[in-house]
Amino acid sequence: MTIIYFVRHAAPNYRAHGDAVLSGPYKRAVDTVRGFADAKGLEITLVDGFRERKVQKRNIDALNQVLYIYNDKNIGIGSHGTALSTINNYFDSSFEKI
Repeated sequence: MTIIYFVRHAAPNYRAHGDAVLSGPYKRAVDTVRGFADAKGLEITLVDGFRERKVQKRNIDALNQVLYIYNDKNIGIGSHGTALSTINNYFDSSFEKI
């Protein structure tokens, strides 16, 4: 089972376990996960599909690709609130957008 930790510009939880750290390509998203990645000795992989300024389909396509690549891993994904909201809303339409 793949476990995903979505991180939206917050203080990182260094106690979390991770096999991979991914981020949208914008500096603020990368900076959000950098401390955690550094503390765990992990590289940050940029995923262009987690850009904030596009539609839900691209975010879901990117997430599906990530799930395929990181199958059975624990991963952290840093992105913007809009991108994370579209992903949450895709899986749970009752989720309120930010």
